[in-house]
Amino acid sequence: MLVNYKEMLDSEVLDCVHVCTPHYLHAEMIISALNKNLNVVTEKPVAISFKQLEEVENAYKKAIELFRRTNCPVIADDSGLCVDALHGAP
Repeated sequence: MLVNYKEMLDSEVLDCVHVCTPHYLHAEMIISALNKNLNVVTEKPVAISFKQLEEVENAYKKAIELFRRTNCPVIADDSGLCVDALHGAP
């Protein structure tokens, strides 16, 4: 039996985490899941302070950058069109 969400993030094979807890827990849980490179769905608000929001944003930026580097050979160019990162073709 799992005692807390951190134990779940460490022990389970997850694709996504849905954060639907009291507001004051959202940011901490979102950051923990993003640090495990998981997809996150959350109820609003994402955070209860600007400091927490910045921390969530930083964790998101790290997670999305890791995703782009490891999982996504197709990227969007400046026009918004998807191009093959290896061949440059749409």
